[in-house]
Amino acid sequence: MSPQPGRSRPFAIASLLSGIVGLFFAIVGVGLVPGIAAIVLSQMAHKRGGDFPRVRLAGLITGIASFAIGTTVLVVVGLYWAFAYLLTSPY
Repeated sequence: MSPQPGRSRPFAIASLLSGIVGLFFAIVGVGLVPGIAAIVLSQMAHKRGGDFPRVRLAGLITGIASFAIGTTVLVVVGLYWAFAYLLTSPY
């Protein structure tokens, strides 16, 4: 079964939008979920044919960036709170 044109368009656009939303929310550490969704949707768009390759690629890049930024924010905040607890602990 050959890919039909236009079948990957919704997935490519959803990937880009999810990646952009993930970048906005990555600063507070919840960009992980939209970032993963953008990566998965980008791969689904790629498997379904390849319409809009630039939109799909932009969705993939923004998804990876939001996942990376969100993970970094969570690790930094977690380390901050862990060290703050250790330094203020009476033990």
